[in-house]
Formats: sequence, C-alpha cells, structure tokens
Amino acid sequence: MSNLNKPGYHLREIKKGELGQFSKIEEEFEEFLDAIEQKNPIMALVELSDMMGAIEHYCQTNNFLLEKFKGHVIEKSKIVDIMVHLMNKCNTWTDKDRQYLLSQLMDCITNYCYFHNIYPEDLKTMNDVTQRAFKNGRR
Repeated sequence: MSNLNKPGYHLREIKKGELGQFSKIEEEFEEFLDAIEQKNPIMALVELSDMMGAIEHYCQTNNFLLEKFKGHVIEKSKIVDIMVHLMNKCNTWTDKDRQYLLSQLMDCITNYCYFHNIYPEDLKTMNDVTQRAFKNGRR
C-alpha cells in the first residue's frame, strides 16, 4: 500500500477549501467531525481553532462582523448536532445571510471550549500561531 492511500491525521477524505471563502469553514468543520469520530478531543479543539480562523477570514472577506457570544448555554450532548444543523443551513443561505448563522456557530464553539475546560481565547491563540507558521513557512 502506498503512503498516498494510508490515512494521515484524518481518516475521511476532506475537500480542501480556500481561505476567505465558505469552503474553508466547511473543510475545517469536516476535519473537526473527523476528529470527533476518532474520539480525539485535542485534535477536535485544534480543528475548532482552525475553524475560528476560517470564520474570521470569511467575515473579513465579506465585510461583516459577528455578534459577540451571548452566553447561550448549550447542552454538551447537543453541541455537535447543532453545529451540523447550522452548517447545513449555511450551505443554503447567501453570504450576507450567513452572518447570523456564523454567530450561532461561534456560540457553539465557545460552549464546546467551556465543556473541555478551555477558553475560546486559547483557540484564538492557537490559530494565531498556525497562521504565523503558514505565513513564514516554518513549522
């Protein structure tokens, strides 16, 4: 078996997205789901970090701001299902209408962090490091 057919971080085939486009948010979300399926909470948090960065770039590209976290508490067992539901709705809405759904998605990410004793700011810090590594080409 060649290395091309062996799994790397992810077990499922995930289509690459373009930074600043909704496709990048979809890519990072699929990677998050793959990490959940692998029962790998650390990788899931890293993927959420990447997803937060993808959402940030998407919002910058489309010139809109997300609403701040409203403090909605979501049951731990429902977070991933709600995220799947929101992503499915985002696929059918226009760029401008996605602003509301992405705000709700960020609420879910924030809740997911709190349930894993991580602050959302920690995911932002990780994403900043990832961005830096991609920009300067050093790992």
